[in-house]
Amino acid sequence: SFRITVSARQAVPSRQAVPSRQASSLRSMSPQVIITDEMGKQEDIRAVWQCKNAGVSLITSIHGSSRKDIEDSPLGQLLEKKVFKNIIYLSGEKGPGTVKEIQNA
Repeated sequence: SFRITVSARQAVPSRQAVPSRQASSLRSMSPQVIITDEMGKQEDIRAVWQCKNAGVSLITSIHGSSRKDIEDSPLGQLLEKKVFKNIIYLSGEKGPGTVKEIQNA
């Protein structure tokens, strides 16, 4: 378990890449968890491994309509190596962010 506290927020220019933001956060803030969105590129994979190797949990979104979509993407290797614990599928069925299904990764 961990305690959620309010700390300084990191201001990041919108054009800065996700992996760069994560690396910066790892160095300067010593987080327990990093929350980010829209991973899918090869450089994102390196950022995920940096988080894992630093013992930092990661909550992220990956776009795809099925597990197969994710397995066939560059991030598929992370599922294969069991980097993530859970996959939560969202839909817009009952409004944005409706939880459709939760699977073990």
